[in-house]
Amino acid sequence: MEPLKAWPYAVRGGDTITSKWPLDHFEDREYHLRVYGPNGFFREFAGNVSDPDLDLKCGYQKKRGILNRLSGNVQMEISNTSRNKLEITIEDHAYGNPRQKVLVAKTSTKSVVVPAIDSYGWYDFSIRVKGFPNFYRRYSGRVETGKPSKSDPFMGREILK
Repeated sequence: MEPLKAWPYAVRGGDTITSKWPLDHFEDREYHLRVYGPNGFFREFAGNVSDPDLDLKCGYQKKRGILNRLSGNVQMEISNTSRNKLEITIEDHAYGNPRQKVLVAKTSTKSVVVPAIDSYGWYDFSIRVKGFPNFYRRYSGRVETGKPSKSDPFMGREILK
């Protein structure tokens, strides 16, 4: 068994990468993948064959009425493609945001804002789904708005709020 395998990628700003790894390539069909990038970008994906029928898209919230201007917050699009409602928990790991519980009806999509303005655009949160203990997603990084940036306040253990 290989304890670790790495796949290097190079992309330009705004590009996307799509890769697939069949579950039968993982021991006991349980996966745990981590993605590291520049400027604090981090994603973590864990689960197994019993994962919920769910599509998560992590993006940046746009300001109302201003085309292509970002607010500084994260916006999650949560699509439930299953036949049952799902209870989603979004938990902040660094910046003092309250835990959010979101019910997503069967075959529907909800948009959820994860605040990041007060932490200068920095975010670090995870998503879990009730009834699916192995399903885990974590998103960390910084919303790049084009404004001057500040160092990650959590990295320096600066107290927020």
